[in-house]
Amino acid sequence: MTDRRRNLFILLLVAGLLIGSLTAAVVKKTRLGLDLQGGVELVYQAKPTKQAPTVTGDALTRAIDIMRERVDQLGVSEPEITRLGNNQIQVALPAVKNADEAQRQVGTTAQLFFYDWEPNVLGPGCKPAPSDANVTGGPSAGNPGAGTLSHYDAVIRASKCPEKNLPNSSSGDQFYLVNDKTKSVLDGPGEPAD
Repeated sequence: MTDRRRNLFILLLVAGLLIGSLTAAVVKKTRLGLDLQGGVELVYQAKPTKQAPTVTGDALTRAIDIMRERVDQLGVSEPEITRLGNNQIQVALPAVKNADEAQRQVGTTAQLFFYDWEPNVLGPGCKPAPSDANVTGGPSAGNPGAGTLSHYDAVIRASKCPEKNLPNSSSGDQFYLVNDKTKSVLDGPGEPAD
C-alpha cells in the first residue's frame, strides 16, 4: 500500500467516525440532569431502632426498593436512587416541581408489625400449641415450602374454630380476605395495605 492510499484510508476512516458521532449526537435525545432541568434531590439517613440496633446493608437495599416503587407512582422519568455510605440514601427526581409532594410520597414511614406466631397458632381442638412443632412449624416456621403451616393454612384452621372474645382486644370483628385458588392471604388485620 502506498503512502497516498494509506493516508486516504485514514482520512476516510476519520471522516466516517466524525459523521457517525454527529449523527448520534443529533438523533439521541440529550438527558438533562438536576443541574440543567431542575428537580428535587432528597437525602435520607437510616437510624437504628430498638428492634434493629444496627443499620444493615440488607435494610438499606430494601428501603431503596421501597423508595423506587414509590417514585414510580410519581411518574418521574429516570429517577436516580443511590446508596451513600453505610447509612444514607440519595433520591434525585429530575423535572419534579412540587418538592413537598415528592418528599411526602417518597419519605413516608412504612409500618411493620411483628406478631408472635407460635403462641397464636391453633392446634387440634382449637387450642394454642406453642410447644408442638407440628403445629407451629418449629425452627423452620415461616419458610415457604419447608413443610410448615402457611399463613393461609393458619387462617383457614382458625376460621373453623368457635369465635372467642379476647380480653385485651381493641377491635371487634376481624376478617381476612383469602384466595382459595392460590392459597394465599390477601388482606386482614395487620396485613400491609397494597
